[in-house]
Amino acid sequence: LDRENLAEEIESLGRRDKREIRSRMEVLLAHLLKWEFQPGHRSHSWQSSISEQRIWIGNIIKDSPSLRRYPAQIFDHAYEHAVLVAVRETGLGKSHFPGEPP
Repeated sequence: LDRENLAEEIESLGRRDKREIRSRMEVLLAHLLKWEFQPGHRSHSWQSSISEQRIWIGNIIKDSPSLRRYPAQIFDHAYEHAVLVAVRETGLGKSHFPGEPP
């Protein structure tokens, strides 16, 4: 048993899961912002994406319970990134979106 390689692999899996949670949170928050601030553009694809991101985040946490606090730890950063995505995708100015999460 190569403990060093095993430890590296476990750490690598944790980093991968964290990246996945962060990415999915950013997509989720961006779509929630677009949903809230562009009601005339709401679509089934946004609704589907919102649901899918929530499910994926929940499944990752269910599979790796040690990460259950991770979304709260990165929420502010994920929200900041989501605002930038929403600005780019909607063409609305950054000031159109709340500086703090609603």
